[in-house]
Amino acid sequence: MRLMENKRGAELTLNTVIIAALVVLVLVFVIVFFLGGFGGLTETFKNTFWKTTSGTDISLAVENCKSYCQRAQDLLELPRGENLVSSSSYCQQTFKVDKDGDGVADDTEYSCSQLGVPCSQEIIAICG
Repeated sequence: MRLMENKRGAELTLNTVIIAALVVLVLVFVIVFFLGGFGGLTETFKNTFWKTTSGTDISLAVENCKSYCQRAQDLLELPRGENLVSSSSYCQQTFKVDKDGDGVADDTEYSCSQLGVPCSQEIIAICG
């Protein structure tokens, strides 16, 4: 009867086993990480999340340029706005996009004006 009343020992052992298993799992991941085993995973993340500036989606580049144009127009209203516009993302940002539709980004980098994103003539003239 007394054996059934004291269950704390069994619970402690089970918790210890679970924690030990988690520690071993974490150690395996750390070892694999430091030995370069996640190289392919890292490349997959880069291709998925950072393709905006080097990627292949022209519609995303166009949407970014529209946003940059709006910001440049807002900067133009500030004192010395022309200086700010010339260093704005609309004037400076370039994109590697897939213009020929083969699924691979072209080697040429296109500016927002080269992508045909409409903006005010004044901003286009400032950007050059």
